[in-house]
Amino acid sequence: MRVEDFVLAEDCMRVEDFARVEEYLRAYLEDERFKCAYRPAYELWSDASTMLYSADSRESVLAVGGKAREAIGEFARALVAGLQSPVGEGERRMTVADDLSAVVEANRPRLGDSRCEFLASLFDYWRVLSRVVQPAENDALEPSELMRWEDGRRVVVFTALVMVEVDRSL
Repeated sequence: MRVEDFVLAEDCMRVEDFARVEEYLRAYLEDERFKCAYRPAYELWSDASTMLYSADSRESVLAVGGKAREAIGEFARALVAGLQSPVGEGERRMTVADDLSAVVEANRPRLGDSRCEFLASLFDYWRVLSRVVQPAENDALEPSELMRWEDGRRVVVFTALVMVEVDRSL
């Protein structure tokens, strides 16, 4: 069966409908409010997205993954900088997901436990996904596990998703 033949819930969803998710994420990130608040993150993400759709080699997809990681790193730095009691350099977390988690935890009273758990799950998923497009780890993979263009697409889309969901939650 081809993905085009897959039908859900009495034909109410079509494969074409899923392109709308990517369009929504792009529109959200391109909104002036988001771009002003997180310009470096937006620009890096936009570069990654542009590079992805012109990527024709493993090196290009690796560069896409690097840009996406830089984008979410800039996003996390902006959020940490905005905390009322910011994380000091000596207390700085080891990973972007840790920084994002610190921001979520600082907002737990307003967000509630379920939203915090949801966001923590997004961070964990992003962390695993981003490892797929890291050069050092990719070199140790079995040939069947080597990175593909689709992995680059996933990390670009999921980076956008994490930034949008965190921004909307806060």
